[in-house]
Amino acid sequence: MQPWYRLDNNEGKIEFQPHEHRYWPPEIIRACPLRLMGHSPRRWIITGPGAMWMYAHVAAILTKEGYDWTTQLAGAPGTSNNLDGCKGILKPVPEKGSAVLEMHLTTNERLTDNAIAELLTPTLEQLRHSASGGICELCLTGKANGYAYALAASAAVQGRVKKISCWTPADGLVVVYDESGQQTGERLEPPDWLFKLVSRPRTPVVVGVLGDPNCGKSVFSLALNHFRSRFKGRECIGWRLDCDGAAPTTDWYLSLLSEDQGQAKRKREAIKLSWTEEMENQIAARVRRLRDFFDVGIADLPGGNHRVRPPQRVPPHREVILREVDTFILIERIDCPSEQAWCAALEPHQLADRIKVVLTSTDPDGPPCLHVWRDGEGIWRGEITGLDRNKRPDELVNGYRVGMESLWTALVPSECPKLAATLA
Repeated sequence: MQPWYRLDNNEGKIEFQPHEHRYWPPEIIRACPLRLMGHSPRRWIITGPGAMWMYAHVAAILTKEGYDWTTQLAGAPGTSNNLDGCKGILKPVPEKGSAVLEMHLTTNERLTDNAIAELLTPTLEQLRHSASGGICELCLTGKANGYAYALAASAAVQGRVKKISCWTPADGLVVVYDESGQQTGERLEPPDWLFKLVSRPRTPVVVGVLGDPNCGKSVFSLALNHFRSRFKGRECIGWRLDCDGAAPTTDWYLSLLSEDQGQAKRKREAIKLSWTEEMENQIAARVRRLRDFFDVGIADLPGGNHRVRPPQRVPPHREVILREVDTFILIERIDCPSEQAWCAALEPHQLADRIKVVLTSTDPDGPPCLHVWRDGEGIWRGEITGLDRNKRPDELVNGYRVGMESLWTALVPSECPKLAATLA
């Protein structure tokens, strides 16, 4: 059985290992449990490409066994202590002996561990006294990183919570700790009481950013998500999901580029895999689950197979991912137009009419600027500059803001009052 973790006694590390289909099934933690006997470090570093439920599970086990721990997440370390808009709210359900901890790290900057700990300290203290508060079962959810999920799971174990689960758009509802061991690693259907407690969107929409490799679509998806997060007044909750299972352009990769380009590229090369149908099915499920959590999901979509001639922009079975998207934004380079080719690739799957925006990248190295207009057929078109991975999200949004405000009406349904209120 392929191991999902590696123990390094010398460095005191528990490092998550890559899966052949990229995403580990939660059942692996029951089939191949974490074994610490005979290992000497009293303080472990949890690290590697792991899901939120993996960080929470390992922190829970380490805490139960009496070990100290910390995390070492991918990318450049967090530098921001700005907690504006961030929250960690514990919502008890006394009649069921349950509670939900909803966490939202809404800032676009990477927070320091100290800032996250400061935000969650009051809630963590509540969890450490869970036994006296009658909490036997805890669900962790929300937009937060592995360190936050690990902190919460550890505090819950200290409070003698019997069962801990994580509910995320990436993996659904996963039991990460069960004192009896019977349900550890199970993926469950969320109960009705959980849906009632957690903030949910009324009219969710998934926007997909399409384009050939190296056209700037990942940079644009990052800028679009940053633009969404700037809405004032009523909150517009969203998430950017990297849907390229073979060669992901992750947030940590983009953030590390500004610190150390060489290291960022080496780390990205190390996580590249080959596409499989299982990987495509898992990514499609992740896109689908965005609707349970967010007003706007932004899917950074794969560009297809360009190692063959003619290129396969929608390789067989890749359409399962694209079908989960409501609206496409197509990015093309001025020196390599691709709109007709993408329409031809999408048409057999009856998806071509979902292209609502076509943007032509004219100067990736230039200052960010976005000029848009609507053609006679109702398609928004535009010219965009500055789609470079080394540019900061703030710089991109400042340059694109006027154009993005015009595009937003094409991306978000007018019947969504929550989002319409933010645009007023």
